[in-house]
Amino acid sequence: MFATAEVSKLMPTDRKPQSVLLSHWATADENLAPESTANIHRQEHPRDRPMIDLVRHHDWRRFCALWLLIGVVSAIDVYLTLRFRDDLLYNEENRIGLYLMKLNGGDPSLFLSLKFLGTILSLGILVNVFLCRPKWGMLVAKCVAAFQVGLLMYLTLA
Repeated sequence: MFATAEVSKLMPTDRKPQSVLLSHWATADENLAPESTANIHRQEHPRDRPMIDLVRHHDWRRFCALWLLIGVVSAIDVYLTLRFRDDLLYNEENRIGLYLMKLNGGDPSLFLSLKFLGTILSLGILVNVFLCRPKWGMLVAKCVAAFQVGLLMYLTLA
């Protein structure tokens, strides 16, 4: 067997170790010859930025405002559902909501529970989309917020 000093003589020390696995940013050329790719600039992904940079970014503030608007309109919708629960079985226009209430004997608790669960899931997914792809997240947040404002106008003015 070789002693450790003899093994270190056999192994070249001027070469950098090569990774077997490719990261999703690296190409095969970057892993084989890292010195020759010094001029290639890697595109920064939003996940690579620290969270404090996202908080300072103006799009983050707009996104938070839209996110809160979506949550507040959903809360108002739940409040109106609870307030008019006696007439809800006759006035509800959501067919799935009607089915859930009839399934539960006219009680809107199952309908409200699933509505709340859907709101929490969609708000969580929306944050994740924004953190991974800010432009897509902002677009989706704007669309959902516009729909929620339309729903709020329909619920209060109609």
